[in-house]
Amino acid sequence: IAKLNAARAEVATLAPQGRRQWLQARLSAKLGSIEPNLTPKATSQWSKPWKNTTVEGITLETEPGIVVPLLLLRPSSTASARMAVVVAVSEGGKEGFFDHRSREIEALLKSGIAVCLPDLRGTGETAPDFRRGPSSSEISLAATELMLGNTLLGARLKDLRTVVAYLANQPELDGRR
Repeated sequence: IAKLNAARAEVATLAPQGRRQWLQARLSAKLGSIEPNLTPKATSQWSKPWKNTTVEGITLETEPGIVVPLLLLRPSSTASARMAVVVAVSEGGKEGFFDHRSREIEALLKSGIAVCLPDLRGTGETAPDFRRGPSSSEISLAATELMLGNTLLGARLKDLRTVVAYLANQPELDGRR
């Protein structure tokens, strides 16, 4: 409790930008490298129409040898203004969202909001398997990241931040919404 109170007292003296920097420094120290790749190699694999929507399969190389597959769903009928985008992540990946949240995805698209479904490192189609426990592949991935001075959570956060940076640079999407 003493450490928590000391941290709260320190943060209380900072301006909002200073609080953000303070938090980023502490998270980076715990999670490892979380800085996004601001210019990832993006490859459009395919594009198909689906229910008044365009679905594009894209791969982003977040760092050498690490590829994040994602689906970008754009409403077909949108105004000339740049559209907002929702990024949704799940342990089960893209397929899990279509299986369990298709109504929510369709509602967003009908509202003129794009939806991005990335499979971050070790999730969805990038998961070696879906087992949990001491002998799972996720434990092996996490151990490898620790040996390299990072964490699996930090690697996933880096992937997510790279996806968000990529989307912010898309001309039809509004990175502020």
